[in-house]
Amino acid sequence: MMNKQIVVSWNKIEPDDAASERMLAAILERNRAVQKGETASGSMRRSGKYSRRSAAIALAACLILVLGITAFAVNKWTGYADTEGLSHAEIESLLRQYAPRITRQLIESDGTVHYLDDQNNEVMVLNAKEAAKYDAEIRQAQEQAVRESTDLIDVDSLGVVPKGITVVTVSDDGTFRDFALGNGYMVLLCTEEGKPFPLRAGATVTIHLEANDTCGMAFGVTLAGEEIDRTYAKAQDHLFTYTVPSDGEYCFALIYAGSDASSFQNCTLMIRG
Repeated sequence: MMNKQIVVSWNKIEPDDAASERMLAAILERNRAVQKGETASGSMRRSGKYSRRSAAIALAACLILVLGITAFAVNKWTGYADTEGLSHAEIESLLRQYAPRITRQLIESDGTVHYLDDQNNEVMVLNAKEAAKYDAEIRQAQEQAVRESTDLIDVDSLGVVPKGITVVTVSDDGTFRDFALGNGYMVLLCTEEGKPFPLRAGATVTIHLEANDTCGMAFGVTLAGEEIDRTYAKAQDHLFTYTVPSDGEYCFALIYAGSDASSFQNCTLMIRG
């Protein structure tokens, strides 16, 4: 192959090591079954040449399955982690575990894409058209999963769909739990009952967060489920103040915009007026 180019891209699924091993094993087993014309429940008819697109679909299914598995594993790091009560050392260890994982693609001059695992073993080969369709299917599946994760907001009103949304309730005293957040993930703040905040025009909302380092954070405001405002700041001591423009039901979003992950403590949302 000539004019090879190593392309390093973020793995948006970001599975942990154990999940990665399960995913790869499932992919290889599925590919072997497809090549043999078999399924887990027995055999199936197959005509013509083995399709690389079949492998792409199988891999997509495995990736989505891994996303679902890790989402239910409370002790796994999937973009959001509750750090309430953890020691400084435990939080630092958690942040190190988040170190971004990457997938590697070897692209030929004709656009053929070789997908490699962490050990540079070839997992799958797709031509340019198949690879583009595969990447689009994975992205669409991820975005759809995010859309279905909450009914508090219209995710499409956000402009850019986050990698994941975690709904966090705010106590009556205005505090909410310490947490860690990874790049592209969102925390959606609502009342202790899991509902939007009923606010009157002129009320002032102040959100305060203390990060472990200087990092970027976008503060979003939704009214009746749709985003109406977003402010970006880079700081360690984050302070966001918003004056409510009209009566309505509001939620407030925190979207982490750092390169890796950061932890946050002394988190409050105060409403006056």
